[in-house]
Amino acid sequence: MPVTPKQAADDCLARAFAIRQQANNAGNAADDLARMALVMGVAALDTYMHALIRTCLQTASDQVPKALQGLKLDFKELTDLADATVQAQRTDRRSRPWVQVKNALHRALLSQTFQSYEGVGKAMAMAGLSNGWTNIAQQMGNDTSPADIKNRLNQIVKRRNQIVHEGDLRRLVRPRNIEYNQIDAAEVDDDLNWMQQLIDAIDQVV
Repeated sequence: MPVTPKQAADDCLARAFAIRQQANNAGNAADDLARMALVMGVAALDTYMHALIRTCLQTASDQVPKALQGLKLDFKELTDLADATVQAQRTDRRSRPWVQVKNALHRALLSQTFQSYEGVGKAMAMAGLSNGWTNIAQQMGNDTSPADIKNRLNQIVKRRNQIVHEGDLRRLVRPRNIEYNQIDAAEVDDDLNWMQQLIDAIDQVV
């Protein structure tokens, strides 16, 4: 059986938790390992959403979600697909255009990220899900609202972006020394556990 979106996400999260465990004995590198664990935790959500979109489209009989219909594909992908299909017919080989369609979809999705509240909402629409955030909030329980998820998720993603795009350097007008944003290992653990709960809730809804 192929790997499911949940299995792919769980693998990323397991690696994030493993990095956090290593940080306990890492000395001066402990803070950077905490940063890397947070990055991997966010990658788990992104990985899940990419896999979910790919698995929502399996055969020609599937209805393509409206949000997915607008996905931009490289025109050469289409011409290559047409050429391969014609060539298969000429040589009496079995044509497998849907394999190429899924490969083209995969390549197109690689240029997009689905991490923020808005990005994940877009991914759910591309996978054909409606009322996603409302249902996910209900699944998470404890009177969680979509607004709660939005605030928490976007804050985690903002922190991830500081690490990935800025090396987690403090923004100073005229810095004289290298300074880093503080990172709290306990907060990273809490964020990773929350990301696990979020992905579990999404998986229950889909």
